[in-house]
Amino acid sequence: MEQGKRIDVKALFDTGNALREPFSGKPVSIIESDVWHAVIEEPKPEHYKVIPFHSIGQEHGVLTGMEIDELIIWAGDRKIVQKQAIIALYEGSLSKDKSFQMILHQGLLNLGE
Repeated sequence: MEQGKRIDVKALFDTGNALREPFSGKPVSIIESDVWHAVIEEPKPEHYKVIPFHSIGQEHGVLTGMEIDELIIWAGDRKIVQKQAIIALYEGSLSKDKSFQMILHQGLLNLGE
């Protein structure tokens, strides 16, 4: 949730996503920017983040990110809530077959246990 608005998406839990916001060390999940911008305007400046990353084929990349009020994850019937979650916007599609629009950080499913 951000700015009192809610986005519902299908997410992939990715054990390879170890991305962290460099100053706070908080885990970062990634959402398709088109999905985000269809509902939410630009982030408030105090919530804006610049998140460096590297991956196969992209050694020195930067993602635009922001801190949101909360990220709610439903894993079956289990509800996981991360307050002040960090998400990064990805330009393009995260899934070739459009089966998910977000990639969750590897540590998020351990919250609340």
